[in-house]
Amino acid sequence: MKNTILCSALLIGLLVGSSSAADEDKKKSKAEQRLAKIEAKYQPTGKNKSCVSLRFLRESNIVDDMTIFFRGPGKKAYINRLPRRCPRLSYEQRFAYSVSTGQLCKSDIITVLDSLGAAWNSCGLGQFEEWEKKPKAEKPQSE
Repeated sequence: MKNTILCSALLIGLLVGSSSAADEDKKKSKAEQRLAKIEAKYQPTGKNKSCVSLRFLRESNIVDDMTIFFRGPGKKAYINRLPRRCPRLSYEQRFAYSVSTGQLCKSDIITVLDSLGAAWNSCGLGQFEEWEKKPKAEKPQSE
């Protein structure tokens, strides 16, 4: 009887574990898709900044719990890779920040918000990696 209970508990543990692994794969797949969309239009310049003026941040897209893509005006954009995972950031897809300098910096804190605006947790930002729009492919000229 004990063996049956132990086997059942082991089987349940394996099923729950595989479900969690499947959920993680789904999250990873969504993040990979989000990043692929960015990489299709933008490329890294190799430049990093500690701070970016808010004038150059028009829109943010959350890639995963550690990566935020900020689109700027014109051709520039920035990817911020947080130094640690920010739980629920990818799930909630929204955050808030407060700055007094007119810049968003590496040392600033973001707060994850749910759909009702309630705060979940706060996380520190990382360096801002500069990206730029890829040049448009030239159309072949007709003869």
